[in-house]
Amino acid sequence: MNRSSNHGRQATPGQVGGSAEASPASTRAKNLPTPEEALSPLYRFYRMRQTARPVVNLLPGDELPEPYRRLLLHNTDMTTKLEGFHGDEIVLTVHHEIHLEGCYYREVVLRQKRSNRPVEYGAIEITLNALPKDIQAGVIEGKRPLGGILVDHKMAFESRPEVFFAVEPCAVIATALESDRQANLYGRVNRLTLTSSGEVFAHVVEILPPY
Repeated sequence: MNRSSNHGRQATPGQVGGSAEASPASTRAKNLPTPEEALSPLYRFYRMRQTARPVVNLLPGDELPEPYRRLLLHNTDMTTKLEGFHGDEIVLTVHHEIHLEGCYYREVVLRQKRSNRPVEYGAIEITLNALPKDIQAGVIEGKRPLGGILVDHKMAFESRPEVFFAVEPCAVIATALESDRQANLYGRVNRLTLTSSGEVFAHVVEILPPY
């Protein structure tokens, strides 16, 4: 797929259901966003393609099967977690990107550097102006995942997972993750905040491949 700055039109919505979890420490469904709000960075690109959304079911984090539970139910960024799990540097492929009203949206696949194997598909909304200029430049370059850039620059931030979900792989997800699996995959919605101010600067949807 090519990087694009198109905005697109509304796509056919998929089914959504289940309960949700605000953080790894809690399974209460209080103060949670709706699924449409939670997955909005990803749904933006489905609208752009005029493609039906995948079927998503929210669920408590403690109901995630392994190894998804270990990889998703934590308060660290996914780049660090995936690099530790796979024992390899994680690099980025940007499929589409949009600059809109001070926000930067992109649809991405994260890959192992040595094998080029996909280890995550997702989308992110980043408020670039909340970040220092050198980090902004690294983000726009599109080679290193945001979490890796923040760690490399020793940026003080917090990772706050708010929703976990099962998703039925559609053609878009199957192609991105190079998988023909029909059974559910699993993911999370995470928000990154500045430690200094508590400001949310990134809204991330992360879907992992079959294990």
